[in-house]
Order: sequence, then C-alpha cells, then structure tokens
Amino acid sequence: MRIKVNFIILIGLSTLLCAQNLESFGKYFADVTLRIDYIHSGDAKTENIELVERFKYGSWAGSRKNLIDNLNNGAYYLKLYDPTTDEVIYSKGFDSYFKEYQTSKDAIDGKVKSFEEVALLPFPKVPVKFIIEKRQDDETFKKVFSLDINPDEDSFSDLLVDYSNYKIVKSHISGDPHSKVDVVILGDGYTKEEIEKFEKDINHFTEVFFSLEPYASMKDYFNIYGVLNPSEESGVDEPRAEIYKETALNSTFNSMGSERYLLTESVHTVYNVASAVPFDAIFIMANHKRYGGGGIYNFYCTFTSDAQFSDYVFLHEFGHSFGGLADEYYTSDVAYSDFYKPDKEPVEPN
Repeated sequence: MRIKVNFIILIGLSTLLCAQNLESFGKYFADVTLRIDYIHSGDAKTENIELVERFKYGSWAGSRKNLIDNLNNGAYYLKLYDPTTDEVIYSKGFDSYFKEYQTSKDAIDGKVKSFEEVALLPFPKVPVKFIIEKRQDDETFKKVFSLDINPDEDSFSDLLVDYSNYKIVKSHISGDPHSKVDVVILGDGYTKEEIEKFEKDINHFTEVFFSLEPYASMKDYFNIYGVLNPSEESGVDEPRAEIYKETALNSTFNSMGSERYLLTESVHTVYNVASAVPFDAIFIMANHKRYGGGGIYNFYCTFTSDAQFSDYVFLHEFGHSFGGLADEYYTSDVAYSDFYKPDKEPVEPN
C-alpha cells in the first residue's frame, strides 16, 4: 500500500513539475491569475452554479507546461476551450464540499444548500469558454456551467486584500514558484497573542511533511509557506458542545454531521487569505487539541495543530487533497449515504 500511495503522489507531482514549455503557455495565457468565485447550490438531485465575481491578479503559480489534467480524478472538471477550434487548452479535476453534501440525508430529503467555490485559472490572452463539467455514473462528463470570457472586453475586479496584519512564514523555499509545488498552510483560530505558536507549528509540520516519502526525496521540489490572518478568538467551532469561536476562516468540527470532520464553508475567504503567497495546494491548520481533519481533492485539506495524531492526520489529509486518494475506512461512522455506489469502482486511487 505504501508503494502504491507513493506512486500516486509522484504522478501528481509530475503533473506540476515537468520542464516548462513557455511557448505553448504563452500562445494562450499571460503569467497572471484569473480567479472565478461562484456559488454551487442544490440538493441530491439538482444543482445550480451562479457567478459571483471574476478577479485578475498576481502571477500564475501553476504549471506552464502541463495545462491538461489527464489524471481523471475528481467529480468535476474545470476546462477552458478555444472557441475557434473547440480545443481544450486548460483543464483540472476537483471535488467539492457540495458534491459531498449531495450524498447527505438533508440533500436526499430535498434540502437545498449553497456552497462557495473558486476556480483558479491562467489568465487568457484570447477569448475562451470556461466550462465546469460533472462526472456521470457512466464516467462521461456533463456540462453544468458555461461562461464566455473575453480578456479585452470583459471587466475583472482587482483582488483587494489587506495583508498588513498577516504573519507570513517562509518555512521552506527551494526556488521559483513557477517550477515548484507551492503549499500554503493557513492558520485558523490563532489570535495575535499566539503568532509565536503559529510560527512554531508551521516549522514543526514542515519537518513532518519532509519526514515521509516521497516528499523526503523531493524536498527541493517544494515551497512551503505559512499564512496567518489572526483570529479574534482561539480555537474553532465545536457545534455539539455549543462552542462557537470568532475565527478568520470559520473552521468547524461536526461538518456533514461527523464529529471529527473539520471543514469550512468560507471558501472565498480561504482563497483571499491564501493569495498572500503563491500556492498550488491549501492546508488549513486549526489551533486545537481535538482529533479531526478533512481533505477534498484539489480544494483544500484541514488538520488540528495539537492532537495526539496531528502529524498523521496532516499527511493523511494531504493525500486526499493533493493526490486524490480515496478513504480506506468504509465502515467508519460518516454522514454520507452511498457516497460510492456499491456496483461502481471509485475513480480515486485507494
């Protein structure tokens, strides 16, 4: 199992780290990020995507060669098409909190709920068509959202985030973000008085990250940053204990009805905070002693800083979020109903 997991992670790394082909990238894209914020809503049988805002900012932190995601992971795919040729010029698979919600009892009972999502794309030089596609039971993909983008005629907002009170820790920098896997660890539930603890925790988990293969042998391929927007209160929400905290990222236990499932629905805020540095993958580190975490493929992953098994959870959830690995504990008490159909093999490696 360890060999298989390492192989899957290495495939994911190779998608980001192959030699650059700037001529191909430069044909369609500028070295700038296009961020599309949207709301994904629905129940078990319906879904709707509504555009919120489009941002143009910074530089593009992703690969400039491997623009097409051929891993075939995730329930959804983001795609950019050249409308003159109908050619896919960029794609990326991902999962989402909304997709998990669709398997819950509330969703099956018809309760509509809305979730924030973000698409990060290289900024196009030419008119493109932005498509979100959803995987069907027969493994084909169906379009669920479409948006025409014209870089010369459309309006794009500036991403106005005040970083003046942020603490940024460059815990491991090995080179140019264009050619590295950029991992950002966002702190949540750390107050201004706990900035020193945040720095200590970032450095600790950076060491943990590189203590395990394949990361240990590929240390020079990673950049790791810590970013903290201090919270008003220490800790995070524990709804079953009726404990609610005022935190920067609104992380909460008991997500999807599972006691240990730690997530946030404030995804637009998460991406605002993460924008302080280049990033390909997002961790959220909750300042808490409880066991818990979560990982959603190419979305984000979470863990707690001070639980007995925090080191393990930190690495485990990164496997879900970055490598697209499936969970192995089918019999655990979770809040999903038939998350995978009994007669279907999951596309996620396991």
